[in-house]
Amino acid sequence: MILLDTHAAFWLNNAPEKLSRDATRAIRKAASSTGIALSSISLWELAILVVAGRLRLRKVTARGFLEALVQTPGMAVLDITPEVAVGASELPHDFPRDPADRIIAATARVHNLPLVTKDQGLLESPLLRTIW
Repeated sequence: MILLDTHAAFWLNNAPEKLSRDATRAIRKAASSTGIALSSISLWELAILVVAGRLRLRKVTARGFLEALVQTPGMAVLDITPEVAVGASELPHDFPRDPADRIIAATARVHNLPLVTKDQGLLESPLLRTIW
């Protein structure tokens, strides 16, 4: 199983050409075997971006998009558990400060999953296994 960062989840269904070759390959492989996952914080993050007009959807509401996203074959939504919440709060001070990034990173760490991300701060972290 692999975990998708918020942008990777959006691009998967709306702009797959923005995914790197390695990310696309990893997503396809995981979707057909162990599965792909999304942190529940990514659902909130995507909703905020759509409502704010920073992400444009074609002929679908934010709710419709999110419902379709979680129905993607092989997709699992991983909740923010107490372990994830504490893990996010215990990340070092030099780790990216964005709260959603910290929750996503902690989710990857708690579940021992590689993270598909283009985020340079996450790619550079020795605390994560990343794919891009």
